[in-house]
Amino acid sequence: MLGANIPHYWNNEGMEFDNTEPRIMLVFKFTEHFLGSGFLEIPESHKLRDFLRKSAQGIRFLEPVRSQVSKLMLQIEKIPPSLLRLSKFLVLLDLVTETKHLEILSDQTTGFLGNEKQNERIDKVYKYVMKHNSAPISLTEVAKQIHMSTEAFCRFFKRSTGNTLNEFIQKTRLARVCQDLMQSELSITEIAFDHGFNNLSNFNRQFRKHKKMTPREYRKLFQESPSGTPTEHLSNKWEADMDLFLFGQNSITSC
Repeated sequence: MLGANIPHYWNNEGMEFDNTEPRIMLVFKFTEHFLGSGFLEIPESHKLRDFLRKSAQGIRFLEPVRSQVSKLMLQIEKIPPSLLRLSKFLVLLDLVTETKHLEILSDQTTGFLGNEKQNERIDKVYKYVMKHNSAPISLTEVAKQIHMSTEAFCRFFKRSTGNTLNEFIQKTRLARVCQDLMQSELSITEIAFDHGFNNLSNFNRQFRKHKKMTPREYRKLFQESPSGTPTEHLSNKWEADMDLFLFGQNSITSC
């Protein structure tokens, strides 16, 4: 679940599917005042109000609630506009508000309040960084993608995302490293090189700085999780970078 104005990027690279049928992404978008400007002020909505504030950091639902959310969303999508549909949606909000089976994806609140042109610029930058995940990335070359000088780009990107370009590249690559540590049998050295870390000492230093543990400890911690999902300790350190996307509509929350 993503709050308003959060840059994000959905990526299913490396995921295995049972068949070749098309995959469908179902997204619900709603404003915080979809039931009126005073709805979140009534006592019954206080938990929901606090939850929506948390969504500004990005929220990932874990099992068993993740399956319950998916099931409810599919049910709601099939109901024509009616009070029944609205009531089912409120059941969904109650479920996600009350559950403890979730993880906060980012340790900081990020929002982007830009116009369409600004959004398109950030879109181009994110796609460029994702495409060149394992290759050297030049600040000058990235700035050229949106026809800016390096100085103007640095100010624009920091203001828009809360990160410098180098910070964003580092976090993005480390997030993909974490994915491979959990899902692949490759050695840690191979994974580091695959994601643009050509200096192992620097890789280990950066990984420990961001994850508060070594790559080996991270892999072991995940492998020891009986449910196949990150443990609570790991979840608290999981960042939103793999889920960074390019903008839903401004002032809209996505679920």
